[in-house]
Amino acid sequence: MTHLKKLDALESLDLTANELYGLPTEFGQIFKARLKKLAIGRCRLVFVPPEVFQLDKLEKLSLYRNYIVKFPGRLATRLKGSLRELNLSGNRIETIPPEIQQMERLTRLLLSDMAHTLTGVPKELGDLKNLEYLNLHDTNLHEVPKELGKLANLRELVLSKNWLLEVPKEFGGMNKLETLNVRNNPMLSVPRAVHETGATVLFAHYRW
Repeated sequence: MTHLKKLDALESLDLTANELYGLPTEFGQIFKARLKKLAIGRCRLVFVPPEVFQLDKLEKLSLYRNYIVKFPGRLATRLKGSLRELNLSGNRIETIPPEIQQMERLTRLLLSDMAHTLTGVPKELGDLKNLEYLNLHDTNLHEVPKELGKLANLRELVLSKNWLLEVPKEFGGMNKLETLNVRNNPMLSVPRAVHETGATVLFAHYRW
């Protein structure tokens, strides 16, 4: 741990593509005050390391393509005051807890590529009022909560490669939406209210 203590002034740390199963116990305390960006993608994690919950200044967290099976509610409650970007794509998560609504500072949320495990997304995602980018590509969705229509600051929504027959008309409330990606879904149309937002709708390659 001596070598880590010498890095306590770091603001960004990339540990991607290592054979990591966890983090040292002292990790959270060492990097608590300064670390803003942490990437631990493509490792061997089966849970979110609890040391992460101590990182009070953390703004960006990437845990993509691990083997994580649970989205812990503590991730939302402990980092709600700082986290702006969260990438959990390519894991084995089954459910997203309602506590996610507490992460109001999030501007980017990536939950893609979990078609074999994810059972749906909660309506509480609609409470993330600062969200600008939401990626739910290939998550085996058969429907999406109408409450997502409350995401007034959302600029890009990715729903491609799912099993959607429709999107809620409430999506017309996304006044800042620039791109809606619904490629590779079996739907035939999107509501007029969505087109009236002026968003570009990527709507091709139907999935039957």
